[in-house]
Amino acid sequence: MFIVKKNKIKIILFISLFCFLLLTNFFSNFFNIIKFDYDQRIIKVYGYCSKESIGYLNYLKNKYKFNKNIKVINYVHAANVSWILTIPKKINNYSDELILLNYPGATVKVRLQNISINEYNVNNFYFFLDKIDDSNYLEIDKINIEDLTNPQLEIFFNDSTGKTFRKIKITNYEFYQNKIIYPLNINFKELQNLFSIIFKFSNINIKKDSELIFIAKNKYIISNYKILDKYKKCYYVKIK
Repeated sequence: MFIVKKNKIKIILFISLFCFLLLTNFFSNFFNIIKFDYDQRIIKVYGYCSKESIGYLNYLKNKYKFNKNIKVINYVHAANVSWILTIPKKINNYSDELILLNYPGATVKVRLQNISINEYNVNNFYFFLDKIDDSNYLEIDKINIEDLTNPQLEIFFNDSTGKTFRKIKITNYEFYQNKIIYPLNINFKELQNLFSIIFKFSNINIKKDSELIFIAKNKYIISNYKILDKYKKCYYVKIK
């Protein structure tokens, strides 16, 4: 009887351990360690020229042997990875070069999220502030002329606590090929403590499958720089 109980306990412990290993992806992780070297594992998790793009940053670091710190601009909202290139002894010594990761092109496009009836937001908007210029507009697709009755747009600017510290109303708009475009041209530099933006519409029928996109001119235009290195949408550049 004692032996049977002991065997049952062993079986339960074995099953529990096996389930734990499955839940923690032990077998998958162990396989990856055997199959891939360190650099390959880093790229698989953090991307080469995607997400944090640590693969591309490591490539640049090894190839160019930087002797100054370089500003890194990532257009994907991910963890800050500038530390990879930081030279502690030259913490305030920056070159006139830039590294642009996941570069989107001449414009930065951000899709709005529907939060309630005729209300949309861009959460964590602060992330884009150092990447966009003051030339910006809002575009809504799949709009019919019959859907419009003096459409109005109110924009609420919130801080990190959700408190509104400024509100503006925009009545000017353009209608073009089933799209309504609101020219905004907001100077975000004068908005301190900006965290998120809420767009509230009145007198406009927005369909459920419509796309609402905030579009801004990119602060960093590639043609203004000399390209020192490039891989897909990742650039190492220098001011001309």
